[in-house]
Amino acid sequence: MDINRNYSDLKKFGITDEEDILTKARNHYEKMPRKKRAMIFNSLIIERYFNFQEMKEVSLKVLVHLSILFMSYPEKNNGFKFKGPNLTIEKKIFYEFSSSFETSMTLKHLFKTEEGSMSKRAFINYSIDYPSLSKGDYLALFREYDEVSKRKYNFSIYDNYLYIAEITGGKTSGWLNQKKLKKLIAHSGLGLNELNSLFFDISTLNREEFRYSEIHTKMLGKLGVKYEQKYYIPQTWFVFENIFNYLA
Repeated sequence: MDINRNYSDLKKFGITDEEDILTKARNHYEKMPRKKRAMIFNSLIIERYFNFQEMKEVSLKVLVHLSILFMSYPEKNNGFKFKGPNLTIEKKIFYEFSSSFETSMTLKHLFKTEEGSMSKRAFINYSIDYPSLSKGDYLALFREYDEVSKRKYNFSIYDNYLYIAEITGGKTSGWLNQKKLKKLIAHSGLGLNELNSLFFDISTLNREEFRYSEIHTKMLGKLGVKYEQKYYIPQTWFVFENIFNYLA
């Protein structure tokens, strides 16, 4: 597949089923180094936050979850040197994959439920929308659950909140090596084991499929994913939801 193929309207290609969308996405992103993927995904995640009205065809949560899924795809070396992606085109491709996937997923569920039903609202809250919580709201919650975090993580999320906020704050591409990440949190006093507890290690998947439906459980208590000594961190504080749900 041409790495810069224009998927301006996936429906023109007959790509409307969730599994079909994910198959096309896997074929596309396996040819791309994870470092490049991270740059594309986080660029769109940050843009989506600031341009909600113009980009409301896809939710921030679906973008974040699909970015995690797409980062889990292995890098396949086809013998050719990968050329740098056209960021504008690749952001459009990621947006179209995500909006088409969200539409397919939502319609499939809503056809099974009645308008206004509790199951419909629960689906939207669970699968589509992040809670309307600010960074300050999460700070207050982490303070309330401080003792819980010390038991579950062996360190205080509240005491290290500023460092956690820093690495999710949009100041990096979100693809960091171990040295860079340790430098960013150097003054926190967190060791490597504590740091790694905030990431799901996708190298443990071996050849297993990492399914979209499993992201909620796999990412419970996690900020992002790691592969060997590299870390992917979605650049939005809304991933704090994963940590709070784990504590609560």
